[in-house]
Amino acid sequence: MDSFTLKRIRTLLEGYIGLKVPAELRGEVRLTYQIRETTITLSEERPDWTQRAWNATEFVQFRLEDHEWRVYGKPDGDEWASLSTIAPSRNFEEVLEQVEMDTHEVIWVT
Repeated sequence: MDSFTLKRIRTLLEGYIGLKVPAELRGEVRLTYQIRETTITLSEERPDWTQRAWNATEFVQFRLEDHEWRVYGKPDGDEWASLSTIAPSRNFEEVLEQVEMDTHEVIWVT
């Protein structure tokens, strides 16, 4: 990805995370992301008070494949699988919005 795209995506994710996790809960849970080449992985982190560390659980991945963003999840907990409920898009913001809406409760179980 070019530097403009990376900056745009980082800005979108920082804004998303800021809205997703209320300030009063950030000591109990936080969302983080990692960007590697054409893959972005979102993780949920929770504190392990005995180890004085944060434990991360990866839960959604965005992959830029053939100029389209595809969304992957871990429905069985171990292996990444393409989520057919979220259509690929050339626009990262569109797939991030679909992840947030998650009408099939694949990512955000309520």
